Order: sequence, then structure tokens, then C-alpha cells
Amino acid sequence: MSAASSAGLPAGIQRPAARAILFALSSPTSDIVRDCFRQFGVDTVLDDDPTGQRLLREKFEACVVALDDPLAAQLMQTARSSPSNQRILIYGLASSTMQALSYSKYGVNAVIDVPVNRSSALKVVRASHLLVLNELRRYARVPIVIDVKVETEQRNFDALTVEVSAGGLSLRTDRSLMMNSSVGLRFSLPNASEPSKPREIKIRGAVAWVNAQEQRAGVRFDVGDTRRPAVKEWVEKYLDL
Repeated sequence: MSAASSAGLPAGIQRPAARAILFALSSPTSDIVRDCFRQFGVDTVLDDDPTGQRLLREKFEACVVALDDPLAAQLMQTARSSPSNQRILIYGLASSTMQALSYSKYGVNAVIDVPVNRSSALKVVRASHLLVLNELRRYARVPIVIDVKVETEQRNFDALTVEVSAGGLSLRTDRSLMMNSSVGLRFSLPNASEPSKPREIKIRGAVAWVNAQEQRAGVRFDVGDTRRPAVKEWVEKYLDL
């Protein structure tokens, strides 16, 4: 059976290529980002208009925007309010965590550190490319960068989410977490159609894995927590399941 037929398309007709639009990036940066997407079969389009008006006319699966651009907020608002691009994957080029968090209400999905280098950019694209290709439904995780308040027996601190699923989430933090330890989490899930109305979640969980070298950890939600279905509902709506 051909790839087209197995995907539900008539024989001889190829699935349209996924496209990522890159807004007003410098030449060295755009070259790196384009090469990273190319490795996963994603076409890239350069656009010098940082207001994102092209998002109102065409469908894209991803966009890349420099968060230090004064028009970054306007661009992301245009993307999230566009009927055909509400679920577009947003990659933000950020020089700091605080810069990325200041745009969390727009649902920034992944952060590429500035200055951009090929190895780190490739790692970010590799981790999120399935959603760009509309294949993330196979395991239903949403890459999303939002602030999460973590409460442990020893201390409370802020962290960043990397991915959110119905059963748990992964974190980016420089704080140490103990395997199997109990934690409380508080975060707000962005609303693609109404960025000003995020959905606040408070939920309990346990640390399932820790990668100290990469400053990441995974938390499994408590199966008995009654707020767990709200996360599942958000994930399914986000992925249009």
C-alpha cells in the first residue's frame, strides 16, 4: 500500500507539504532554522512583514518569530485569531526565560535560544516536528511553554512546561526534584481562540523521571485527582481529536 493510500488519500496524490513561515529573521538565523525544518520534510517560507498579514490569507503549520521584535505580540495575536491558523505551532526565538514567559498567553509552543546555534535549534524542532506534520495525535502530547508553580515539601518554585499530556507534563527547571516525590502544580492552559481567558489548573502529581544534565523532569498526574479530566479535555481540543 502506498504512503498516500495509507494516509487516506487517493493513489498518486501526495499529502501537501507542511509549511513553516519565518518572520523577519536575520540571514544567518533563517538559514539555520530552515535547514532544521528541511530535515523533517517541512517547507519554509520567509516573510519580511512582522505583522503576520500573510497568516490571514494562507494556511501554515508553524511560524517562527523573534520575541524581541516589537511587533511579536501583534503577530502571534494575528495567528491565534486567524480561522485557519489558530492551532499553528509557534516557535519563539528568546534570549531569556522571562522573555518567553511574557508571551505565554499566546501559547508559544517551543523556545529556541538566542543566539541561535544549529544543534540546539535542531533539538527543539526534532522534539516538536510531529505536531507540525499533524502526526502528534499518535501519542497526544502538546509542546507548550507556560509558567508552572511547583510546590514540594521543601520549597516552592517556578518552572517552564515543555510538553503537556492528559497524564502528566514535562518541566524545564534548574531545581532538583526527587524521583517519586509528591508535587503540587498550578498553571494556566492557553485558549487559542481567546488568549485573554486561559484555563487555570491546580493538580497533584509525582515525579516520574529526572534528567539533571538537561535540567528537565517529568511529573505524572495523580490518577485520583478530579482535575485531571480538565487537562485531557484541553489536550484533545488542542489536537482536534
